Amino acid sequence: MSKRCLCEQWEYKEDDKYCSNCGMKLISMRVEPDKWVFCHQDDLERIGVPKITNEGVSRLNVNLTLEKKSEEPDWLNITESHFELEGGKSKHLPITFDLKALDSQRDYERKIIIASNEPNPKHPFLLFKVEQAPKSEILTQSPLDLGEVVIGETKRDVIRIKNIGGGILEVGHPEISPKLGNLICIQEGIKIYKGEIGEIEIMINPKGSDLESKGYEGEIKFNFNKINETPSILVKVSLERPPQLRIEPRVIEFRGKCQIEKGTDKMFNLKLVEKSKTFEIKNIGGGELRIEKIEIEEPEKDWIEFKDNMPNKKILKKNETKSITVEVKIDKIQKTEDSDKVKIVANNNQIEYLMINLNLSS
Repeated sequence: MSKRCLCEQWEYKEDDKYCSNCGMKLISMRVEPDKWVFCHQDDLERIGVPKITNEGVSRLNVNLTLEKKSEEPDWLNITESHFELEGGKSKHLPITFDLKALDSQRDYERKIIIASNEPNPKHPFLLFKVEQAPKSEILTQSPLDLGEVVIGETKRDVIRIKNIGGGILEVGHPEISPKLGNLICIQEGIKIYKGEIGEIEIMINPKGSDLESKGYEGEIKFNFNKINETPSILVKVSLERPPQLRIEPRVIEFRGKCQIEKGTDKMFNLKLVEKSKTFEIKNIGGGELRIEKIEIEEPEKDWIEFKDNMPNKKILKKNETKSITVEVKIDKIQKTEDSDKVKIVANNNQIEYLMINLNLSS
């Protein structure tokens, strides 16, 4: 039986390797993939097997031979050593796997020699490689100390895990000890490839109800998909109350004497017992108290000034105190009795007021 060549429509026989007219290669074998790598824990049914395709027009004759290794179990077998493919046809490689007898902690390689009637074949053999199963190593030192975390704030850190085996190490749902379970969230679903290091994010965001004990310590046990490993790491954290604004005193009194010109409100010989006084801003909580604003509520009453003006965004650590001096400008006093408020605003919408009173007797 003869057919026509695709190049110039010249006739050829089914087993011809080249077109006698133009020299076109009539048999062309494609193997995909030409290197087959999988891991001990992989689902072989899902992965499937390589495929051979005859991309030419003449019949392809294939003979398969398994390269033997006496020191290894027979984990790869050929079920059909010879077959033929017409032009344009494909066939999955007739092989089977049995990995039960293999050591999951080492690698294995085998070759299948592919002999065919293709001239100058591109795929003289097919390499099969079984990589050792994934294996984890926690690089982060245990215990992982997250330090102090303020109630209502969020703190993040990472746990570093290396895949010292093969394949893909996939982080599943971790087991967190009850002492930490309500405090900590762990990132899941991270894939760590052979030889690589993955960073698993750990986040803590404590609420007010968590402050039963200042210190917490517990274990995080990792689970990985398809491998029987549960490495663990100890985690420590200390909880701290949120920052709390306090001012002392809340009222400042300026007293003094003056003389008043008869028939007028004009004051002279004005003398104060104290020209300046101080008040303190304190952080009586934990964390950092950030002073957002210090302002006089009635700035048009310009008889008050801050001698030591505290800049906005000043940070007060736990138990830290800052003293502010309030000074009276005598030449700006218009009344024998007056008052004004100073508003102090801190983070978390905390507000305190300082009342400043002036009282002059004549």
